[in-house]
Amino acid sequence: MKPINSILRRGAVAAATCVLSAQAMAGGALNLNPNDPDGVERWPNGGANIPYNVDGVPAGGENALALGPLTWLEAVAAVEEALATWESIPTATQTYATTGSVGFDVDASNYFPFVENLCFGLNNSDGISPVVFDADGSIFLDLFGDSGILGFASTDTRDADGNPIEAVNFLNGGAITGGFPEEDFRGVIFHEFGHYSGLAHTVVNGENIILGDETGPTPFNTYGNSPTDQAETMYPFLLIGGDQKTPHADDAAFMSFLYPTSDFFGTSGTITGSVTDPNGSPLTGVNVIARNINDPFVDAVSSISGDRGVDGVYSINGLTPGAQYTVHIDGILAGGFSTLLLQPIPGPEEFYNGGNESNNITSPDDPNESVPVASVAGAPTTGIDIILNAPRPGEPLPLGLDQTIELFLPFTAEFCGQEYNSLFVNSSGNVTFGTGAPFDFFDSVEGFLNGPPRITGIWEDFNPGVGGTVIFEQTQKSFTVSFNEVPEFFVGGSNSFSITLFKPRRDDDDDDDDDDDERRGGPGSEIRIDIGDITAPGGIVGYSCGVGVTSGVEAAIDLSEQRRKIRTKGEAALYEQFAF
Repeated sequence: MKPINSILRRGAVAAATCVLSAQAMAGGALNLNPNDPDGVERWPNGGANIPYNVDGVPAGGENALALGPLTWLEAVAAVEEALATWESIPTATQTYATTGSVGFDVDASNYFPFVENLCFGLNNSDGISPVVFDADGSIFLDLFGDSGILGFASTDTRDADGNPIEAVNFLNGGAITGGFPEEDFRGVIFHEFGHYSGLAHTVVNGENIILGDETGPTPFNTYGNSPTDQAETMYPFLLIGGDQKTPHADDAAFMSFLYPTSDFFGTSGTITGSVTDPNGSPLTGVNVIARNINDPFVDAVSSISGDRGVDGVYSINGLTPGAQYTVHIDGILAGGFSTLLLQPIPGPEEFYNGGNESNNITSPDDPNESVPVASVAGAPTTGIDIILNAPRPGEPLPLGLDQTIELFLPFTAEFCGQEYNSLFVNSSGNVTFGTGAPFDFFDSVEGFLNGPPRITGIWEDFNPGVGGTVIFEQTQKSFTVSFNEVPEFFVGGSNSFSITLFKPRRDDDDDDDDDDDERRGGPGSEIRIDIGDITAPGGIVGYSCGVGVTSGVEAAIDLSEQRRKIRTKGEAALYEQFAF
């Protein structure tokens, strides 16, 4: 895998929570709490007096350097400024209080007890919520190597009901010394205290400003480009000169949802709905953005479906009463999220368009058609449900390097004793069942036998995002995925092959074609793998029932001895490791 640089880096980005923690980062709430009425983790008592303890005074005294070029007094003032700015949100009640400093200068020799809870989930309370000033970056170097990470923060200790009681915030002063602008680092401090308070990453304008993504559903740049100063604070990347040390509407809306004033919900609007696949099943991990038609960059708020623990459901709060909003789904291009993102979205990005909302099969659904949604004070606008458009047979699938997309079958397939109504097409030259597998492109027999249930045309590291096409075709009795002239990553070339899955033969099927005649002998799956012109040096071809079914030591065979179709019934794996 060639991963996106989602750990936030010096000169470009601001890191969020401890990357050693499995709960790392999310859209919406940073963490979930099933004991909370809304399923989200938040500090108790309306966020009153969220505790923090600044780092201890260094040996040289209060005027000694403590955070890069900042003295201890200046670093403390920067923390207090960030907290005061969060407290200034008029519709949120959270406040911050300190019982004093940590009591000693935290450095690379003594920091680790403060990250054990976060990294190992020990949940041991020590009564301290440290804001650590890593003066020269030595702590970050010890934790992450030469990574350029600027900071991390998260709640780390909870009571029996799952409510936070302590947190940590580590700030990398070595980044400022290394050239990161001091003024922009104040945005890092502000960003990290957003995580500290329970906020996760959000994506509204930042992706347009930094990565050039469209402000409507791709490829439609509906509202033009966002002003640079409208990047949301909780966007996972920091824009130099972007003034991310003040809350955007998106940041303020979710802070107010966590810690609402008594009139927040009564004086603002909410839009809720669901995101479903073309068959109506809920989809978690899809970003949904609402933009005020008359103020699309300042008044824009987002939610990731399922980010509050209910599969497929999104809820966008803090909207302007009486305003009209467009609502669209938006693919997130980069960043760290603990709400597992659906990447790529299994269908085109699209606007909500009211009565014309459909899966684009039963009736046409234009992705660029929008129907305004009204925001009403105190009365949530519900039922703003977005149905993903199904890819059409013969149209190129939106697959790039290391990506997967779910497709829905015209029949119920039986593969290795399980029934499936969909499969995942992976850019690495295979289809899997139950889950995508886009990143395990190394054609190892161990990975093939111990991964998900899989059919491979050729298992290699292909990149259809730069050449060739991947399409599907279907009938009522067959489903074919074809890779046409697709190059390998870095190497290039052109590779064509296809995988066909046939509908299982059942007693009530008719006998009107040869394929039916070949599918006698009871239910089970039959597949066909056709290899065309290949430039790849080799790869695994065949199928595996995957971990839990295979023994992990099944031997390769000569597939030329098989009939034109391969029956999966009774064999945990049938495959050959080819050299073309």
